Formats: sequence, structure tokens, C-alpha cells
Amino acid sequence: MAEKRPGGRSAKVRAAVLRAMDELVRERGVGEVTLSDLAERSGVNRATLYRRWGSLDAVVTDMTMQRLNTDSPIPDTGSLRGDLGAWAAKAARDITSPEGVLFLRSVVIAMPERDGDRALREEFLRDRYENVERMLRRAADRGERPPTVDEVLERLLAPMYFRVLMDSRPLDEDYARHLVDKLLADVS
Repeated sequence: MAEKRPGGRSAKVRAAVLRAMDELVRERGVGEVTLSDLAERSGVNRATLYRRWGSLDAVVTDMTMQRLNTDSPIPDTGSLRGDLGAWAAKAARDITSPEGVLFLRSVVIAMPERDGDRALREEFLRDRYENVERMLRRAADRGERPPTVDEVLERLLAPMYFRVLMDSRPLDEDYARHLVDKLLADVS
């Protein structure tokens, strides 16, 4: 898996590759990008791509995870209902945008199978898990009774992802807030 350093050549290579992958996926779709295309667009040697990521799927996964971690910070509104509502509404907006649907489908298509890919996905999930956990700890510190992180992921995110990937019913902010209301009613 990629080395985590804040700067230097490694960070520049990663940034160039993820930017190039993002461009290629937007232009062609995830199934139409090759390692050769990525090497050419990013200016990074194929051997470096393979050594660092191991597969094209791992690059797609890394790109998607980096985007989610950057573009979807955990809100701090002062209440658990406000935090979860804002977070769920933003998730609904993000994953229903044309770009969001593309990236969500890309993640599913590129579900990691190899150990290095799995480690990358686990790192991302650990980061998202810790972010949600921080939000829930803030609520507990204010005297609120928060759900568990697993309950948030399973009862808020999973139904929204299902709607985008498998269901014909629309996903909107009202549905996201409805899921928050149901979750909080059940943990009260």
C-alpha cells in the first residue's frame, strides 16, 4: 500500500495519478480506462503504478476514497440530529449527482479482492469510521444518546447507497433526514 507522507515525490506521484484517473473516469467511464492510459495521462511509469497500487481497481478505490475524505467532512452543528441530518443530506446530494453515481458505481466495480487493495479500503473505512465516531462522541459529551457507528453506517448510508445502486425510487435530502429521524427514534 502507498506510503503516507505529507509531501515529497510520493505525494506528488499519488496526486498526479489520482488526478489523471479522475479525468479518465469522467471522460470514458471506469471500465474503459487501462493502466497504459493512466500511465500516459499521469506521466507516471506503468511499473510505478503497479508497484504502488497493484491494480487499476486499487487506483480507482484510492481515488474515490480520497475524494470522499476530502469532500465530505463531518459537520458540527451543535446537536446530534443536526450533525446527522446535515451529514446524511450531503451524502444524499453527493451520491445522487452524476459524478457521485459514477464514483459509487466505480467503487462497486473496483471492489478490492487482493490483500493490498483490501488494506487500502480498510484504511479508508477506518478514517470514515473514526470521523463518524468523533461526531457521536461530541453528542455523548453534550449529554445526547447517540447510536453506534455501525448503526449510523448500516441504517443511514447503506439504505442510501442501495437506492442509488439497486432501487428505482429517488434518493433525496428528505429521505436522508427521514432515515436520521428513524435512527434517532430507535435509540432514544
